[in-house]
Amino acid sequence: MTARDKIGRSEWQQAFGSWLEHADDSARAAALHLGRHAFDSGVSLLELVETVMGTLTSSARKGHEAAGLLASGEGFMLECLSPYDSALRSASETRRGLRSQNEQMEEQVRRVAHEIHDSSAQFLASVHTELHRVTEMAPVELVPRLQRLHMLLNQVDVDLRRFSTELRPTILDDLGLIPALHELARALGRNGVIVSIEGPADERFSPAAEIALFRTVQEALAGAGRTAGRSRRVKIRIESTEHEIRCSIADDGSGTSSSRSSVSRRVPEFIAIRERLAALGGSLASEDRPDGRGTRLIASIPLEVSHVTSRFDR
Repeated sequence: MTARDKIGRSEWQQAFGSWLEHADDSARAAALHLGRHAFDSGVSLLELVETVMGTLTSSARKGHEAAGLLASGEGFMLECLSPYDSALRSASETRRGLRSQNEQMEEQVRRVAHEIHDSSAQFLASVHTELHRVTEMAPVELVPRLQRLHMLLNQVDVDLRRFSTELRPTILDDLGLIPALHELARALGRNGVIVSIEGPADERFSPAAEIALFRTVQEALAGAGRTAGRSRRVKIRIESTEHEIRCSIADDGSGTSSSRSSVSRRVPEFIAIRERLAALGGSLASEDRPDGRGTRLIASIPLEVSHVTSRFDR
């Protein structure tokens, strides 16, 4: 047991000794108390198992009969582990709740984004057509003002398409993660940020995994876009291993080893992204690049999760 656990080995021996004599409610309560104290003290599951096994070994050395010792040891260990089991079940329930909440939210975002994209395009096309007809029949002195209206409508069209893409690009649903990231990179290229994308363009994962990784990259690149003078190059790599799909986002900071990159400064803001990844059993980590120039974010999602069916409709 570690220094964090103030319960001494003698207390473990005493509790197990009571269990050996009669595994009644009092003995079970004592074992449960030890397990809860270990859990509350931050003792890891492996450390707890090591301590219980050490207790069993000590008892064996004292001459206890092996078969009875193993049978009692199993029950004693299960009782000690019950707080860890309860915490795991609670965490699993929380994860499922977060995942369901994220899926519902993304479904609403998807509908809004597609509605903006489809309806606004049709509406603006009709307005442009009518305005063109009016321009042909209008007096000459009104033509410049009508042309100005054309320009304003074009800008509205551009802005609405940008808003729709930022909410949820249709290409993400139609073609997948890599093409959507390429589109995101092209948008940032207009701000002077050079983004390179590496990954299998034709590989598809579950919609939940794709949107989680897309949001991670989108949030990271938002910082690079606002601080283009500091972070000029960003490299994104998507790869799947035997166990997980991984997305790394590396930037060059300001080009000096002493400066924090735009990505690293935004790590504290990634709470929602961490929760989104955690809901899929994934994680988000940050590390300095080996050359000391910039930071690398690494988002990962277990492969068995990234390929599962989601409630999202393609």
